[in-house]
Amino acid sequence: MIRKRLEKNDCYKLILCDFSMPEMNGFQCVKEITKLVNAHNNQAQQSSLQLLSNQRTKVKVPYLCCVSAYPIENIAEGAREARVNEILPKPILKA
Repeated sequence: MIRKRLEKNDCYKLILCDFSMPEMNGFQCVKEITKLVNAHNNQAQQSSLQLLSNQRTKVKVPYLCCVSAYPIENIAEGAREARVNEILPKPILKA
């Protein structure tokens, strides 16, 4: 879904992902999203220099939140390395 948005020179403003997912953890997911957006922006910079007809424009990396049932102090280091903007503890309770 991220790739399809990037093809339209658009991206989500906020991405919420669970830290524990079946195929990859939330930090791996965040790193992959950031890598996709950065690759798009690099292509956008090159296309603006070359004045290509299918010109790409830069997009902003979304605000990235991981939701986790693990204690925040146990995953804080990984979050910093992955450049996660926010860790939200589970369960999320209605105020």
